Amino acid sequence: MEKKRRFWTERRKREYIRNVEDNLFIIAGPGTGKTTLLSRRILNQIMGGERLSHFLLIAFTEEAVQEFKQKIKKHLYREMAINKEAAHKLKKKIHGIDGMHIMTFHDFCLWILEKEKSFCCENIHKDSKKI
Repeated sequence: MEKKRRFWTERRKREYIRNVEDNLFIIAGPGTGKTTLLSRRILNQIMGGERLSHFLLIAFTEEAVQEFKQKIKKHLYREMAINKEAAHKLKKKIHGIDGMHIMTFHDFCLWILEKEKSFCCENIHKDSKKI
């Protein structure tokens, strides 16, 4: 019997964590390490100076959103313990995690509608005059 090739190897996961140039769209089953991989990738980018407001992470459930936030915080706390010089800077980042754009699909759609409220309403109003 032929062995199945594993696409999601540890080496490939490390490449995704380090590669900050590309956006990621990950589809994988439960227990495959998606949350850990993405939270480590976000940590890597935060350590590289990326602002928290530059991230957008969309999950299916509120439970997954909370899990992402907790894992990112856990990685930051671990990094603070290792890297004493960056501890003060990282502590500020931990307080900002809850304000990051980590949300469910529904919350993302609502966020867009609220953010573009005036644009949407103006266009709806213009289109209604055409009828």
